[in-house]
Amino acid sequence: MILALLVLVALTLIGISSIQTTIFESSISGNERARVDAFYAAEAGVQAGLREIKERTESYSLSRTKIGEDRYYSVKGEYLGLAHVEGGPSNFEYQRFKINATGEAFGARQEIEVQIKDGPFPSGTGY
Repeated sequence: MILALLVLVALTLIGISSIQTTIFESSISGNERARVDAFYAAEAGVQAGLREIKERTESYSLSRTKIGEDRYYSVKGEYLGLAHVEGGPSNFEYQRFKINATGEAFGARQEIEVQIKDGPFPSGTGY
């Protein structure tokens, strides 16, 4: 009887430990899913920011935009000026931008920064 009681206590402790481990692992996977969803929301913000740079020569921002259930992005685009490419023809230039996108999903946040050169465009007035 005492031996059966000790085995029962040992099995109970193993069961409790297994439940705690399962709860902990579920929490980890839920946090990872939220982080990945926030990253993809930030990636959507980068794509929206890229669509905005055409014909721009100033900095801009896109307010918090909902893209799904509890998923948002916001974008800040900064115009960095004109640049020439080393080794390229001197009569062409590129517009430089920096895009910072923040994605939010289920309480997680991810930020992405992208710097791009858009062009080439004829430099100067073209005359």
